[in-house]
Amino acid sequence: CQCFCIDTEFLGLRNTYDLKEGGSEIPVTGQNVGEFVDLYVQHVLYVFCAGALSAFLAGFHSLVPPNKLSGLTPSELEAVMCGQPEMTDDDVEQLRAASHCSLDDAGQPHAQVLWFWEMMRSLSHDERSMVLQFVTGNERPPLTGFQALEHPFTVQVGAHLKPRDLPEAHVCFNQLVLPPCETRTILRDKVILAVREGREGLADA
Repeated sequence: CQCFCIDTEFLGLRNTYDLKEGGSEIPVTGQNVGEFVDLYVQHVLYVFCAGALSAFLAGFHSLVPPNKLSGLTPSELEAVMCGQPEMTDDDVEQLRAASHCSLDDAGQPHAQVLWFWEMMRSLSHDERSMVLQFVTGNERPPLTGFQALEHPFTVQVGAHLKPRDLPEAHVCFNQLVLPPCETRTILRDKVILAVREGREGLADA
């Protein structure tokens, strides 16, 4: 039966470690199984992985000093490291305000550009994240705001594209190139198709 010990094998050598004093003589029962699991997990994380964990923490703390972490909750730390978890209506407006776009012969934004921003306001949070990932490579809004992007988010109509084509993205430059679709509905369908296919392609890569 299982006792309060853990067996390991490395390069053909087997070893047994007690999880607590006299662990090899203490059977795991329904009453103490919770304690066994806690000790097992602690041993795997803090003993077996001590070297790797120390190296990770050394690198992490070289970027984020420990004293800067003391006031953060787990969700706040996630936001600092990964960005905000979803793209809100305010985020859409901030992205639009910080973006660049192509202009028509009259010096006004192309109709397809305006339709794109109308579409973004109507999308679900998940769909907005897919569009953001398709164009920038990151599905989350940056913590410091879209104005901090190295290259501004740019929406333009591609002169080389035909109405039947799908949108293109140049991720290194945060650039979305739209086909000259004739209606809002067609543009929306093509954008959603492109970003869904793009996400599946990233997942399979």
